[in-house]
Amino acid sequence: MFKPSKTKLIKDLHNTLEEERRLLSIGSLSELTPLSIKKSNLVETLSSRADLAKGDLDDLKPLMDHNQKLLTAAVRAVRRVSGRRTKTAPLKNAYETYSPDGDRHRIGDSRRSTFERRS
Repeated sequence: MFKPSKTKLIKDLHNTLEEERRLLSIGSLSELTPLSIKKSNLVETLSSRADLAKGDLDDLKPLMDHNQKLLTAAVRAVRRVSGRRTKTAPLKNAYETYSPDGDRHRIGDSRRSTFERRS
């Protein structure tokens, strides 16, 4: 069975981390899952190698740290957007309007809106 060299595996992991960085930078989070599996397999293969020295992956650490920061920021942004959508979802089918007498009337959902729409 073919066993890739340590250098090839490290280069493949480097390229995978670069691709991960690119995807995180452009916001293509849905494409990260298959890449994450590939990265995990490469790390597992590398860690099982007897010829892997302690400093062999030192060059990849800055890349991994940078990607971790990008991933943390992406998760934080997704949570923020999710929170905003949760707050505004009930307002989607409702709004407030004013009668000719100036009274406020809610149309649709009976919950009170924090948005005020005027015509």
